[in-house]
Amino acid sequence: MNQELFAKNENFKLINEIELASERFRRLSIFKKIVYIVQGNCNLKTAWKLRVIPPFHSFLYSKIIKEIKKRNLVYSSKILEVGCGLGIGISKIAQQFPNFKILAIDINEDCINFNKKNFNLPNIEWRHCSWGDINDMYDIIIAIDIIEHIKEYESFLEKLIYSLNSEGILFLSTPNKLLYQNKVLDEYHYREWNHIAFTHLLKRYFSYIEVSLKKGWIFAVTQDSLYTKLSFNG
Repeated sequence: MNQELFAKNENFKLINEIELASERFRRLSIFKKIVYIVQGNCNLKTAWKLRVIPPFHSFLYSKIIKEIKKRNLVYSSKILEVGCGLGIGISKIAQQFPNFKILAIDINEDCINFNKKNFNLPNIEWRHCSWGDINDMYDIIIAIDIIEHIKEYESFLEKLIYSLNSEGILFLSTPNKLLYQNKVLDEYHYREWNHIAFTHLLKRYFSYIEVSLKKGWIFAVTQDSLYTKLSFNG
């Protein structure tokens, strides 16, 4: 990870690492950990070092970069990330592909403000808004561990499809429910899937689906929507 991304900011104090690594802190949900960071309790470098942000997410973004290169999407111009959080993953993509024009959105205004202060990348626009506010077309859309947090997940998928260009690609991930038996993974999840159910869901919307499993997560690459733009306009 580029050390320039972790430049210290006067607004974010460094707290005791023992407190960060405590059992109490480790048991917090990812959402609460992010809130803890953006409220100024620690800086980004310490958060990464202590695995506040799951290392799996780093793997996912590395996989997206490989997929972009493999599918010769390096000349794609418009990219959207829904739910950018602390911005580490999409910043990695922005550095790899400086020609990309990226919009990174999140409903957490503190996260967006944090990213504006910590990531000085000219090809990313950080915007505080919801997925329902998307009103443009994109070549690539990324939604990492977002769909399980959305009650109207079918409407969410339809909105992303409507926002994809004709040959656009959607990268999705979600935790694999099968590996956690019947436990609720996160209090903020409305719905959780195993890889079979998630694949069936995506087959309702896309003719091309590639699903892989890694470290307890489901990663999907989808293309060629079964829906026409007219179907969303009534």
